[in-house]
Amino acid sequence: MVKLKNRYVLMDVLFGEKGGVVTESSIYVALCKQIGILFGDYGMAAAKLSLSVKVFDAGTATTIVRISKEFAQQLLSTIPFVCSIADTGVVLQVLFVGSSIRSCQKALLRINRKNLYSSYITAKTDGEKRDIMEAIRSVTGSVKFESTING
Repeated sequence: MVKLKNRYVLMDVLFGEKGGVVTESSIYVALCKQIGILFGDYGMAAAKLSLSVKVFDAGTATTIVRISKEFAQQLLSTIPFVCSIADTGVVLQVLFVGSSIRSCQKALLRINRKNLYSSYITAKTDGEKRDIMEAIRSVTGSVKFESTING
C-alpha cells in the first residue's frame, strides 16, 4: 500500500486597510479559482483532489492548507496571485511549508517567539518590557534570549 504524501502550507492572511473577515471555505474557493486561472481545468481538477484548508484561526489570521506533494509547487506558485478573498483585499504570506501539521505548529511557535523577543528588544519603556516579558514567560515558561534570537 502506498502512503499519500502531503505538504502543509502555513500562511498569514494580511488584510488591507479596511480589514475584513474570511472563512476556511472562502480561502478554499479563492485558491481554487486562482489555480484554475493559472493552470486551467486540468490544474484545478488535479489540485482539488487534495486541496483543503485544515486550520484557520480568525484571531491571528493564520491558516494551514494541505495539498498533495505532486501539486504543492502549483499551489505555492499560485499564492502570490491571490489578491482578494470573498471581495476582501488580502495578501497571502507563506511562512512555512512542512510535511505535517505538527511541523507547521512548531514553526508558528518559533516565529511567534522570535517576534516577541524582537518586540522586547525594541520596547521603549520599562512597562512595555515587563508586559512582553510576562507574555514570553506565559507562553514558553522561560526566557532564553541567545538561542531564539540567533537561531
